Amino acid sequence: MKFYPKLKFLLLLTSIIILNGCSDDDEVSNPTVTSITPLTGELGTVVTINGTNFPTNKSNVAVFVGEDQMLTESVSVNKIEFQIIQPVETGLISVKVFGSDLTIETGQEFEVTAGEWTEKSALNIPIDIYDMSFMIDGNVYIHTTYNGVDNATFWKYNSDQDTWSELPPYDTQLRSHYSYTWGTKDKGYIYFIESDSKNHLLEYDPITNEWNVEGAVIFDSPLLPEFSFYISSLDKAFFIYPDGSIRSYNPTTRSWGTETDFPLNEVSANNRNLASSDDKNGYIILNSGDIWKYSSDSDTWVQLENPLDYTATKRAEIIYTLNGNVYLGLSEALYYFKDNEWFRKRDIPADRFWSLAISDGSNAYWGYGLNDRDPNNIFAVNDWYEFVD
Repeated sequence: MKFYPKLKFLLLLTSIIILNGCSDDDEVSNPTVTSITPLTGELGTVVTINGTNFPTNKSNVAVFVGEDQMLTESVSVNKIEFQIIQPVETGLISVKVFGSDLTIETGQEFEVTAGEWTEKSALNIPIDIYDMSFMIDGNVYIHTTYNGVDNATFWKYNSDQDTWSELPPYDTQLRSHYSYTWGTKDKGYIYFIESDSKNHLLEYDPITNEWNVEGAVIFDSPLLPEFSFYISSLDKAFFIYPDGSIRSYNPTTRSWGTETDFPLNEVSANNRNLASSDDKNGYIILNSGDIWKYSSDSDTWVQLENPLDYTATKRAEIIYTLNGNVYLGLSEALYYFKDNEWFRKRDIPADRFWSLAISDGSNAYWGYGLNDRDPNNIFAVNDWYEFVD
């Protein structure tokens, strides 16, 4: 076959134009979506869109879930990968190609399983770090302490009605810088330190609105517990001491006992007593930041891995359990532990210092505290949220 010089030049020029057009403009022609997986997940989930004729320049691609833009991780002619990030709500997945009017509407919806914070009615008084709280039958009870000016008060949050009501306190002059609280299915308990290792145990009955004083409990050791939590399947409140020894109290038999020691013989908490539990497991966070889990089934302790951005200066400030999982709050970030991994949940409503987080394993609430970390410029916050996952 013979090529004429003029025809050869035209063919070469046409090839250059076609190649340059594809490289510079990243043109797409009739893109199709064949599958998207997964279609539900936590924050941080990587989603894969499979198909044909996708753009191949990542900077030219933006993926949206509803109205919120996600993080594009990689693109190729037959695959787009993106990560679910905040802010985000459950919505349809679409791909926008910059430099053109093309939007790929996939018709597929991604369901975000990151939990929801819902604002509730707040108690119109400041809540102090030393105030005492517990839950009974899904309702929250808070006993404030006497601060030298304001008398101690006692309040109930009715979760069904979203209302607060004032109840008779145990003592309007109640002071306690060391207290340990828990709730059972029908009673609330406050174990507080008065002075000289003299410990009082109070029992509250929501039916009669009466306080029963169990009396003073004096141990031969002057040490105070570092942590406490209640395991409902055992009907025991656990108290972990600085030397690693553990004592327990059974509210039904009104008896004290000893438990298997903690694995470490030096146990130290910060001033928040960061501990939580559900029907079978207990969790504590040491002052070092290490997270430990107690399993009542095996009567053993195991140390959990820390979340990725958990550092010496960024540690958990709240802990609670919900539906068999433990949740940690690091500043505004919220994580939960499942299947030996940490997953990111929807952020806590605000970065808060000394906030109150409380749960009974089935319901969880958060609020109050201080909204400024500058010790010279702090003031109390009055808000209240429920977390549903």
